[in-house]
Amino acid sequence: MQHSSGYFATGASTFAEAQVEKLKLIASKLQLRPGMTLIDVGCGFGGLPKFMADNYGVSVTGVTPSDSMAKTARNHCCRSQVTILQQDWRKMEGKFDRITVIEMLDHVRKQNYDEFFRKIQSLLKPGGRVLLQHYAMDPGHFHFTEFLCKYQYGLIYFSTLSDVVSHASNYFHISNVHDISCDAEETYKHFIDMVETNRDKMTTLAGPKVWKAFESRMPWRKVALNAERSRPTKPSWFARMTREGLH
Repeated sequence: MQHSSGYFATGASTFAEAQVEKLKLIASKLQLRPGMTLIDVGCGFGGLPKFMADNYGVSVTGVTPSDSMAKTARNHCCRSQVTILQQDWRKMEGKFDRITVIEMLDHVRKQNYDEFFRKIQSLLKPGGRVLLQHYAMDPGHFHFTEFLCKYQYGLIYFSTLSDVVSHASNYFHISNVHDISCDAEETYKHFIDMVETNRDKMTTLAGPKVWKAFESRMPWRKVALNAERSRPTKPSWFARMTREGLH
């Protein structure tokens, strides 16, 4: 399962379809070709590495610091041209034609942005491309970060779009910024519905305490989605950028 926002603009009607359309969009922006090498920084359960390897003939390395995610990703990708590494992003090595960073930057934190983008630059071959997907938060909504740190994700930092661009542009030429905030809204409508439909199953698997903490996030999501619909402009908090960097 992928937790990141999908892409509904091409006609997807379900969460799963939107995830596939998102992956196709990423592949298109990266202009993937058979034989290329790609590293997915923050690969989660291996959805993107497997999709790109199976459908575009690229050799993919996925990186995650999580032991459980790495094990699941290896099982998921065992028949694909994918290598999963369990390590911190600071330990990454090698040279790659393409790099993806999908909703992982909020775990890096702003004070480490220069170190992070410098590392990404060191991994990229000449003429390579980087695609970064990120939640860009409106400055007026940073109090939600405190809530999510306490109840959901641990230490995170949802930065503004200008923060990300100003740091990334020191290391890359930013050729495209793609606002898919409407797709983020639609993704979380589907996500909330799936969670509420599977409430009993999730409580059994994770336990009442974990479910209670997770459930506390749901009203916040609903309020945020309603606020999005009531405003004449898109809050940058829900705007995510797709960044294609050429260096």
